[in-house]
Amino acid sequence: MDYLIPVCLGLLGLLAIFVPNWQLPVFIVVGGWLGVLAWGWLWLMIFLPLLNGVGLAYALWLMFKRPSLASRLVAAFSVISVILMLALYYAFLTMPPFPPQR
Repeated sequence: MDYLIPVCLGLLGLLAIFVPNWQLPVFIVVGGWLGVLAWGWLWLMIFLPLLNGVGLAYALWLMFKRPSLASRLVAAFSVISVILMLALYYAFLTMPPFPPQR
């Protein structure tokens, strides 16, 4: 059970090789969120913003290169992911300190 999420990440990476270009931002962003579940704080602080930013930039580039409904949906998905990431950061930054243990 400990290896479930890393195995899913590996399978996601292998599957991403065979998907069309317009689906790659989705795989990048989903990989970032799965990494948060698998590896926690380090992934959350370093790699999630990086993958969300890359996914969003790639999605916007595809949307302006070949405007279609699919590319607009992928860009909307990436924007929603960035908003959720910022909300998660805000929740952690405004969390009250834990009470002292006795």
